[in-house]
Amino acid sequence: MFRSRRFNLIVSIIAAVVIWGFVVTYINPTIKTTIGGVVVEMVNLDALAEAGLAVSTAQTHTVDVVVQGSRAQIGEIEASDLKATIDMKGFAMGLNTVRVSVAVPNGLGVVEIRPERIEVNVEERVSAMKPIVIEYLGAIPEDSEPGLITLSPKEIEVSGTREQVESVSYIRALIESNALAKESRTIAVDAVPLTNVGYPINDLSLSQSMIDVTIQLCSVKEVSLQMKVIGEAAEGWAMTKSTLPKTVFIRGAASKLQSITEVTAKDINITGLRENKVFTPELTLPQGVELSDQSQDLKAGIEIEAVEKRTFKFTEEEIEITGAAIGYPAEIGETEIAVTVSGTAAQMENMTADNLTLYVDLSTLDDKIKESDVVVLIRIDKPYYKVECSPKDVHVTISKAPVRESAQAISMRQ
Repeated sequence: MFRSRRFNLIVSIIAAVVIWGFVVTYINPTIKTTIGGVVVEMVNLDALAEAGLAVSTAQTHTVDVVVQGSRAQIGEIEASDLKATIDMKGFAMGLNTVRVSVAVPNGLGVVEIRPERIEVNVEERVSAMKPIVIEYLGAIPEDSEPGLITLSPKEIEVSGTREQVESVSYIRALIESNALAKESRTIAVDAVPLTNVGYPINDLSLSQSMIDVTIQLCSVKEVSLQMKVIGEAAEGWAMTKSTLPKTVFIRGAASKLQSITEVTAKDINITGLRENKVFTPELTLPQGVELSDQSQDLKAGIEIEAVEKRTFKFTEEEIEITGAAIGYPAEIGETEIAVTVSGTAAQMENMTADNLTLYVDLSTLDDKIKESDVVVLIRIDKPYYKVECSPKDVHVTISKAPVRESAQAISMRQ
């Protein structure tokens, strides 16, 4: 009897499994399930754009969808199999309540959408031009740089909500370094709008989705840089120091760089300058040669200080006469010379007339000249910024010295 009960129990279990399998496999009853986190996609955004409107992509919405279908089909369904949309056509600026539609695979039905409606903020559509920045994926060969670059287009217009557009810092053009070559070539790359920390901004409208980058892998060379400072600082000020770069890195084809040993920069004009200033040198480079990335921060510094002036007066007796011919004594006519020395406070400290020597040089005058106006020259034994003399010349009279007879000539005459 005990064996009979055990046998019946086993038979019952087997029968239940068979019946359950039959129901699941052949009858396949209809059931319901909830699919959560279905992302809602906005459609007909072009219609908003035509009306000068846009929707912020920051407004990401999801819904939960209750679906029904056969047990077999329900068991395989995923959120990605459902497509939830909201149609933005015809909506106005401001907060709008929009009905959600859900498309499901054949054989399934939608029982409920939670929430059935969502709020979408429609804003004014704005546009702005953004710069293109090239970035490189992979290492660049040593002693080389990408260069001689042209972009088409040079900028890209982005359109969207004000917040979206203002968050775009630049458009990235990403180039794989192994695509670069010694000869110039054009590479088409995707235009990707990025924030200032490098995060991409999706769903913006771009005036162009692709960028043509003409580029070549250039050689780099360090050469001498020739430049000078011209002009004078504003009245009452003086240049006390200049920091000018002596060399610069340039790039181009190796054949172009081979014969280049130095380049020149436009003169730095400090006329009217009243304060320290940093200049960016303007280089004159041959065609096909440009500034290397290693010298992109090339700067020339000028330091300015206020100057003091002191005026010292000299008479003709304090002016030395040099270069007079032997036997032709010279003298300077009565005059008064005012010498004005300008310099920084440190330069002018303890500056006196004793630091100045005034003189005239007669060595260039013809022996036959008896009088002439001669430029007054100045020697100064201390650092200074500027020295001026008024008047600039003096009148010199030259005479021939009387010849004295020797004692022998006198005795012979007697």
